[in-house]
Amino acid sequence: MTDSLQVGVMTVAGLLIWFMVWGQVGAWGGIERRLNAHDPALSSQLLHAGHGKTKTEDISHLPPEQIQKTLLLGGQYDALKHTIVYYTPGWLVVLAVIIMGMAYSIVNHTQAMRMFAAKSEWDLKMSVIAGGALMLVMSFFNLSMGIMGRALFPDQSTLPNGQQDTIYPVLVNQFKAFVLKGIVVAGILASVLSTYDSIGSALSALLTRDVYARLIIRDKNDHHYLRVSQWLTPVIIGISFFYIPGLLRGGMVLYYLELTSAFVIPLLTIFLMGTFTRVHHHSGLIGLVVGAFYGVLRLLAPKVVQHFGWVILPPIMMGTYVAYPCSLLVTAGTMVLMSLIVGWEASNSSVLQGHNEKGTWLRSSQLAIQQLQPNLPKSPPRCQLLPLLLTILVVTTGGLLTFVVFW
Repeated sequence: MTDSLQVGVMTVAGLLIWFMVWGQVGAWGGIERRLNAHDPALSSQLLHAGHGKTKTEDISHLPPEQIQKTLLLGGQYDALKHTIVYYTPGWLVVLAVIIMGMAYSIVNHTQAMRMFAAKSEWDLKMSVIAGGALMLVMSFFNLSMGIMGRALFPDQSTLPNGQQDTIYPVLVNQFKAFVLKGIVVAGILASVLSTYDSIGSALSALLTRDVYARLIIRDKNDHHYLRVSQWLTPVIIGISFFYIPGLLRGGMVLYYLELTSAFVIPLLTIFLMGTFTRVHHHSGLIGLVVGAFYGVLRLLAPKVVQHFGWVILPPIMMGTYVAYPCSLLVTAGTMVLMSLIVGWEASNSSVLQGHNEKGTWLRSSQLAIQQLQPNLPKSPPRCQLLPLLLTILVVTTGGLLTFVVFW
């Protein structure tokens, strides 16, 4: 219920500041003129999804031996300008963002847990469609906000601490009316509270059920585990603040891009492989370890090259965006290879019904839920094809916007 109310506050606040900035920047034509005035190539980079991502590194201050080590990371060396240019094609950036978006929605339990409030599977599917349609609209407003901010402040060094992440509070401060500024700040607080209450409740439940009740105390009642989960909630929320130094060092988006490719994508792959294939259930752990190992290796590879000149990964596997499909393929390939060795899972098997859970709170809670299901009120007859048709409509709309309108 609180999340539903917070969505309303966040939406009103986001639209309010968007229309204010839209008028200030001079609409779409004003955005393009301001960006081109600062850099003729900037509007093409920011206003089109299909534009490749170019990163230029100044190496004029580096000695020749260090330049040779840096070139091992790939890129094109311009001896006249003393720069190395790294280019990522637009299709690869979009593919990485699609994989990242799937990972955020599927693996992130703080997002998935909200759907469990639905009274039936049909309602759950419809809620995902409604949320997806709303996010499709709000993504345009939220992403274009950053582009309009760049048009107003094209030189990012003029922002507080030179950080591009500070553009939003800078834009909020443009409001003259205190009431309007208060509404936007309320929207920011709503988004923060929505995130942290979800983190606390979801992760405390996961740790209680999958770690504490499975490995530590196995035979207590529901009240005991409820209390453990409640005590864990503020602890988890407190621990979640420890990643703030990483956000401040490189910016929120870059920090998220680096970490998700290393740890989240292998977990996403396990979800997808377990849902759509019959890979052996033991292959999940092996795939997760190998996928995470590649992710960590990719994070360390540039530092190892620059310090020692050792190439521990091919340059093509070291890029930030290429790491997403690579991580997915490495994890999936490991799981398939493991299944070829130990055998595939039977089509009617269920790990949850294993004998190792017999007599524990986990198994007893599963049985209690099964006993409740026949007594639940029956849902009225509904068109079972409607969620599928609406899903195709939402996905098609997103594809057209990305690959046609904004490409």
